[in-house]
Amino acid sequence: RLSAVPDDILLEIMGNLGVREAGRMAVLSRRWRRLPGLLPRLVIDAREFEPAALRAGGHARTKRAMERVAGAVESLLPGDRAIERLRLDAYLLRDESYTVRRVVERLNDAVDSGKVAAGGLELVFRATGGGGAPDQDQPSKRLARFLAAAASPSLLPSVAELSLVKLRFTSPALASLLGRCTGLEELGMYQSDAGFGAVLDVGHARLRRLAVHAVDEAMYKKLRVSSAPRLERVVVANWFCRYAPVSFGHVPCLRELHLKNKAVYYQELLELMNGP
Repeated sequence: RLSAVPDDILLEIMGNLGVREAGRMAVLSRRWRRLPGLLPRLVIDAREFEPAALRAGGHARTKRAMERVAGAVESLLPGDRAIERLRLDAYLLRDESYTVRRVVERLNDAVDSGKVAAGGLELVFRATGGGGAPDQDQPSKRLARFLAAAASPSLLPSVAELSLVKLRFTSPALASLLGRCTGLEELGMYQSDAGFGAVLDVGHARLRRLAVHAVDEAMYKKLRVSSAPRLERVVVANWFCRYAPVSFGHVPCLRELHLKNKAVYYQELLELMNGP
C-alpha cells in the first residue's frame, strides 16, 4: 500500500520531480501534504508553471508562470528545514520587475539565514522572446533589475551554477554579474552575449564546467579563460568569429575540450596563453 511507504522514500521520489509535480503528488494523501515542505532539494522551473490555456509563447503565459513561481518560492522557502540544493529557472520579464524582486528577496532571506547551504544555489535566467537570437529588448535594464533586487551581499557568492539563455548584456553588466558569483562551479552561456566583438573573460577559482553556445548574432571576439585552476570541462559551440575563439591561461585540471565551430580557412582554432 502507498500509505505504508516511509517518508524518506517518498521524499526521494519527490526530490526527483519539479515542485509543481511534487505538489500534485502531495494532494493524493493527507499525510503527504506536508512532504514538499521537507524536501532537501528543490527545483522550481517557470516552464512547468506556464498555463496551458494561454497562447504558447505569449507574454501573458510567461508572466503568469512567473507569478506562480513567486508564489511557490514564498510558500516553500519559509520553514525550519535546511535546503541542500535549490534550482530556480526563471524568466526575466521585459515590462516589470516586481515578480522577480519577490523571488530574489525570498532567496536573500533563505541564504542570509543559512537555510540554503553555502554554494547551494543554481540559477537559470531566460529571455521571454522566441527565436534563436539573443533578446534585444532592453537587456541591460533587465539585468540591472535583478542586480538591484539581489541586495544581499551573500546571495550571488552562494550561486554554484549559473545559466543565461538568449540574453544580451552590456559588457560591464555581464562582468559585474559574473564577478559577484565568486563561488561559481558551472557557467552556461546559451545564445547569450555582450554584443558583437566582446571578449568574454572567465576566471573563477572554483569553476569546473563551462559551456558557451552561440548563434550568428551572438559573436564574441574571444572566450578568454585566464585562470581556472579547477576547470575540468569546456564546451564551445557554433562560433562564427574570424578570430581565434578560445584562449586558455592557467587550467591545470582541464580534461575535456569540445569545440564545434563553422570555421573557414583564415581562422585559428585554439591559442594557449603564456603566463606564470
